[in-house]
This record gives sequence, C-alpha cells and structure tokens, in this order.
Amino acid sequence: MLEMIGEFEKPKYFAYKERLCAHSRNRQVGCSACIDICSARAIDSAGDKIKVNPYLCAGCGACTTVCPSGALGYAFPSAAHTGARIKAALRAYREAGGIEPAIMFHDTEAGAALLAQLADPGVPGRVIPLALHHTASTGIDVWLSALAYGAAGISILMNGSEAPQYVAALDGQMAVAQTVLDGLGYTGPHFQLLSGPAPQELGVALLHA
Repeated sequence: MLEMIGEFEKPKYFAYKERLCAHSRNRQVGCSACIDICSARAIDSAGDKIKVNPYLCAGCGACTTVCPSGALGYAFPSAAHTGARIKAALRAYREAGGIEPAIMFHDTEAGAALLAQLADPGVPGRVIPLALHHTASTGIDVWLSALAYGAAGISILMNGSEAPQYVAALDGQMAVAQTVLDGLGYTGPHFQLLSGPAPQELGVALLHA
C-alpha cells in the first residue's frame, strides 16, 4: 500500500439532506439515531446538523434505515435501484409460474458463502436470494415495497459478525412492519431475521420463509 501512487476512488454510500435532519434545533438534541448505530464511528454531531466522514463510512447503510426524517438516504445503490431489482426478480419468477415468492437479502461475501454450504436441494425454489453490499442497508420502506410488488415474505440473512445494534435495529423495524401488515388484515408472519445460523439451521428456516 505504501508504494501505491495515484488517485483512488471510494464510493459515497450516503446522501444527506440537511434541511430534513432532526438531529438538533437551537442546540437541543432531538435525534441521534444515526450516530448511535454507526459501528465505524463515521458520524458526529456538528451543531444542529450531523457530519459524516465519507472515508470512515463502510457503506453498511444502517444509519439510513434508522433515520426517522429521511435526511440520510442510501445512495450506492439507491433504494429505487434495489426496488427495481426486486421487481424484476419477482416478475421473472411469476412469469415462470412460481407462487408465494420470498425475497432473501444477504451480503455478497459471508452470506453468499453460507448459502453455498447448504446441502441438497439447497435454497428452496420459492426463495429468491438478492445480494446486497450490507444487509443493514435495507429497511421497512424496501421491505413493504417488495410485498406490494408481490413478495409473500422477506428474509434477511446475517452472518453473525455484524454489530449487535444492526441486528437490534432490523428486528425492531420488522416488528413495526409486521404490525402494519397485521393492521391491514394480512395474517401470518411476513418477516424473518436469520443471524448467524449454521447451514443446517438455515436450510430448515428457509423452508418456512
């Protein structure tokens, strides 16, 4: 690394809209959700706003899913891009004659490796895996959109090495999302959070996705 010379690009994973930020007004702190959840310590208070160090940011996206005002958004890729991927996958599944599809989000490395360890028959046919840079980067907005597009359920596969606050945040959002669906009259659980399962446990869990 010391011998490397040149310009190096790093993705900017977030988009920040100051006018929407609820962090503070007149030095009275109202929200610190993004600061509290960031495991990279990339977010700090800057008066009535926050500041994100793009060089420390690892792109987990957890800050964007816990932001209550929409001031922080995941930008690489955007929620709209992820939504388009989900819609395309569900359309292809439906056109092939599939029913009751479940979307399973996993990361591109450890999650994908865990799926590869599943014994035959592997991932159930009705479960559609979608790889993400980080599993904490999607939240209730993307999940409910997937259900509106025709998914029967959402599973999130975490490898067990994620920061515990990420798991807690996703679990809390799933509880809220399920309450919304219960209120709309949709019976049964629609969300599944799998944190660090063994391959055998994962195979059984996905049968009930």
